[in-house]
Amino acid sequence: MGIIGFLAVPLGYVMRAIYGAVQNYGVAIILFTALVKVCLLPLTIHQQKSTAKMSVFSPMIQDIQKKYAKDQERAQEEMMKLQEEYGFSPTAGCAPMGLNLLIMFGVIELVYRPLHRRRRLRLAARNAGRPPRLHGDRNDLYDLIF
Repeated sequence: MGIIGFLAVPLGYVMRAIYGAVQNYGVAIILFTALVKVCLLPLTIHQQKSTAKMSVFSPMIQDIQKKYAKDQERAQEEMMKLQEEYGFSPTAGCAPMGLNLLIMFGVIELVYRPLHRRRRLRLAARNAGRPPRLHGDRNDLYDLIF
């Protein structure tokens, strides 16, 4: 499990529930994708609004940077005044984008390592000290590989 793997487990249970309801992998993936997009919609809207605000304030910021090109401290003070006066933050769009990326990395982890394979790996780790048991024509080693 990767660093972002902790997000894959809850997403995997959601995917499993959707598959249980529709019994078709293609439809389940489409519905899961739509559900993730709907859940991320408020973050996307917030990010878009922040980007639009930043584009409005960009000329003012450039004017301050040109006016105080040699005095960085004064430029920072003017930027802080501008931010306080208009109530915007240039980094406000980064947090929603970061959360959006975390969730997408969780989805990628889910696709690469589905829940059934995680269960097999846990069982294999638990049985690591014992010799493989035979289950009909298959054994634990087969379950670990496939």
